[in-house]
Amino acid sequence: MRFELARMLLRKPKVLLIDEPLANLDILAQQTVLEDFKAIAKSAFRPIGIILSSQQLYEVEKTSDEVIFLKQGIQKNLKENNEANDTEKHLVIEFESPWSQSKLNDYLLSTGLVSLQFNGGTYIATFNGSVTINHFMKAVIDQNIPVVYIRDISNSTRRFFVS
Repeated sequence: MRFELARMLLRKPKVLLIDEPLANLDILAQQTVLEDFKAIAKSAFRPIGIILSSQQLYEVEKTSDEVIFLKQGIQKNLKENNEANDTEKHLVIEFESPWSQSKLNDYLLSTGLVSLQFNGGTYIATFNGSVTINHFMKAVIDQNIPVVYIRDISNSTRRFFVS
């Protein structure tokens, strides 16, 4: 992959359009490639715009300045969508727990829980705007809720794919 990238850069392009560069790479190689892309895009010597398509949303959004995706043929811009929803900010947490949805709902209701969904093997908890990730973590610790995975997806593209 790095050899191909070096070959592309020899032509001194202004923009790189790259399709699925993370396919068939392990996690460490994906991180390395994305860091290389970031360094190229932010180069003080000759910055290059990079547009890439990928199904690895989480990895891409960690290193990107902007994420745009198509859903049912309509372009969605993460920044524009966040600005449109600024009036109604919510904390959205993705987590895994062996507890049932009803038990979790009972324990988290007092923390400002708006909704709790089970989606693709994980829970998606939405809290009102006054709740922070620290409030959620404190509730988990204080109420001894077993959590094996946690991620704040309030500003992530992942929240758009929650049913």
